[in-house]
Amino acid sequence: MGKITTVGIDLAKNVFSVHAVDERGAVLLRKTVSRARLLPLITQWPACLIGMEACLGHITKRGDPYLRTLLILGARSALQVAARRSDKLSRWAMALKERRGYHRAVVALAAKNARIIWAILAGGSQYRSA
Repeated sequence: MGKITTVGIDLAKNVFSVHAVDERGAVLLRKTVSRARLLPLITQWPACLIGMEACLGHITKRGDPYLRTLLILGARSALQVAARRSDKLSRWAMALKERRGYHRAVVALAAKNARIIWAILAGGSQYRSA
């Protein structure tokens, strides 16, 4: 087995997908681990680049259903106009729509907007587009 240089982790609530490659891009490890076993697994490896990605297309059904509906409707509207815009969020939404489809892109955009709103409210700051 070659030396692991890059690790990708798909984050979920309890189960994580871990993918590790060497410097040539050859897959060395493809494993599904529980939350409790993730840290012991990572600490066994030498220093490497670790990238984490949240699972796309999930909004929990906890919380206020009316607010969730508003987030989905806002994301649908934002996705409709994203094709005519060139900001970073619109480009991300359009690329996601091409990769994953319209409905998953809407839900992912709604989840992203919810995280942005929470960060603004929690930090007491204003929205800064990148």
